Parts: sequence; structure tokens; C-alpha cells
Amino acid sequence: NLMGRSAVYDETLMLWFRAESNGTLFRADQTRIALEDGQLVLHSGKTEQTANAQLVNNECHHLVLTISRTYNSAALFVDGKLYQTFSATDLMGITGTMYLGGSGYRGLIDEFTIFEQALPQQLVELYEENALTGDEMGLMAYLPFEEQYSNQNGIMEQRFTVNDQRVFKDANGNVVNKVVPLLLDTAQT
Repeated sequence: NLMGRSAVYDETLMLWFRAESNGTLFRADQTRIALEDGQLVLHSGKTEQTANAQLVNNECHHLVLTISRTYNSAALFVDGKLYQTFSATDLMGITGTMYLGGSGYRGLIDEFTIFEQALPQQLVELYEENALTGDEMGLMAYLPFEEQYSNQNGIMEQRFTVNDQRVFKDANGNVVNKVVPLLLDTAQT
């Protein structure tokens, strides 16, 4: 898994969502971020954390989960506001197959991002106000879902494509011309 992070590494998971219903926003192995009774809930290992805000309101929200194994701290942000801080000890790594949406979730998910470090609050606030460029230091995955299509019911949907990819940098922070798509065409395997 190109985007996975085991339980020994720092990381930040970030996405935008607009929810019409409760359901799962993100899931990977033993980690799940969901909307339950309109509130954001993180389930990971022995940990359950809640952001006490009504988020099933068909408005756009910015979700950020930072995990610093180095300092044994984790934080849950919504719309740039810090909702919870807690110990990272019992959190599972974000590994295995990753899913966006599920368990009855209706709404949009956009700008799914994984960093290989726990972002400080100043950057969480900055990225809540400004779009990423795709070459930020420590960026492991940036899925802007720029392509849209009309499904069989005539509803516009965002599509995960081979254009959504991991960006590589050298030791000086320069982008390396190396493309590793996160979605492989089955004809290529």
C-alpha cells in the first residue's frame, strides 16, 4: 500500500466532506472515521473520539486527524478548529485497503490527503483556507478528485483516476519526475 502508515509513524489524514447523512467517511483496517448522530467519531484500536459538532448539514467541512507517535499525541480538527487532543498510544496505523464513504454515507468527499508527519495547528489552519498545490513537503498522497462524470442516473460524481498520484521529492525538496499512480489499470497488471 503506497499510502499506508503503520502504528510507529507520524501522519496526518485530511479531507473535505459535505454530508447529507450519517455513515463512514474513511476506513482502513481497524481505523474508521464516521458520522454518527450527526457528529464526527474516530474509531481506532481501543480509541473512540468525538468532535461534538453537528456536521450532517449539507455544508462543506474540513477534517484533519494528526498523529504524532514521536510525542504520543493526536488531534482532531474540524474546519480549522481543534476539537480533541488525545494519546496516540492506542491508535492503530492507517494500513491495508482504504475506503472513502460507506455504511450509508450520502454526500461528497474531496481533497483526500495523507502527510508523513503530524502537521502543526498553523498548517492545519492554512490548508483549511488554501488549496494544496500537490508538492508540499511530506505529502504522501493528494487525491483532488478533479475528474467528474455523469453516472447512469444522470447525477454528477467525482471519480478517482490515475491523475491522482503520489508526489516524490528529492532531499532538497524538488519534485522528482517519477509518477506512481495510486490506481492501477487492471490491464497493466
